Amino acid sequence: MKPNGLPDYYRQKISLHDELERQFREELLKLDKKKPVIDPDIVLREEIEVLLKNYDISPARMLEILS
Repeated sequence: MKPNGLPDYYRQKISLHDELERQFREELLKLDKKKPVIDPDIVLREEIEVLLKNYDISPARMLEILS
């Protein structure tokens, strides 16, 4: 006599799904570790330098304007 519960076919499908989900999460974690971290200060500095060059303003002149 079989114990009550899901048939073997469904138990196998559920365990396969759980295993695939676990592997998927591991791959996502690996990708997150590989993703480069961008420093927002460096990005901002580069954008400001481009704007200063576009408007032909030296950093010293910009400091004078802001003071």
